[in-house]
Amino acid sequence: MNEGLGNPPRLADIDIETLEKGLSCSPAAAAKPGPCKVLATMEKCNDWNAVSPSGDGRYIGHGWLVAGATTMDIVTILRSHSVPRTEVKPWQLPIKIAIGSIEKESLQPFVQSERAISAFARHDVPPPKNAAVELLKTKSDWKDDAPAAKTMGSMIETMGERPTYICQGPGQQIEVVQQASADIGLKSDGLYAELWAASW
Repeated sequence: MNEGLGNPPRLADIDIETLEKGLSCSPAAAAKPGPCKVLATMEKCNDWNAVSPSGDGRYIGHGWLVAGATTMDIVTILRSHSVPRTEVKPWQLPIKIAIGSIEKESLQPFVQSERAISAFARHDVPPPKNAAVELLKTKSDWKDDAPAAKTMGSMIETMGERPTYICQGPGQQIEVVQQASADIGLKSDGLYAELWAASW
C-alpha cells in the first residue's frame, strides 16, 4: 500500500472492550467520572469535527492517568490546529493535535481550572479573566504535535508515539484515550479524558 499517493491505511477504532477488561470496568464505575465512564461514552460517541472554524481549537477538562493500579487526576488540555496540506499526508486531516496539562505549579490557572471546566460543561461562560482559560488560550509551547486521520468508525486517531483516539460525546464534549504505549501488554495504561471546547 502506497500511503504517499493518498491510499489511506485502514485505521480501526480503539479496542474499547479490551481496555474495559484491563480496567475491570463495571456499570457502577462507568456511571461516575473516570476512565470507565470515558470508555462507556466512547462506545456511543459521534464523529468529531476536529477542524475548527478559527483554525485553532482548544479544549480543557478532566483527565485520569492510569499506570498499573494507580490512577491520577490531572487537568487536561488539547489543541487542534490547522496546518497546510503540505505538512501532512494526503489521507490525513489538515490538522495537528497536541495534548498537555495544567500543573499544580502553575498556581492560579490550576486553582481556577475546576471553575472553568464546570462552566463549559454547563455550556456556560467562565468568569472573566479565568486564569486557566487565559493560560489555555495563550499557550504556545505544545509538545508532541501530531497529525491525525479518521478511523473506519467514528474516531480520530493521531499519528504520534502514543496512540490517541478522540470522538465526540452527546454533550458536545470530546472523549480522549491516549495509550501509554503501542505495546499490547500495556493496553490499559494511559490517559482517559473528557474535554470541553474553550475556543473554537
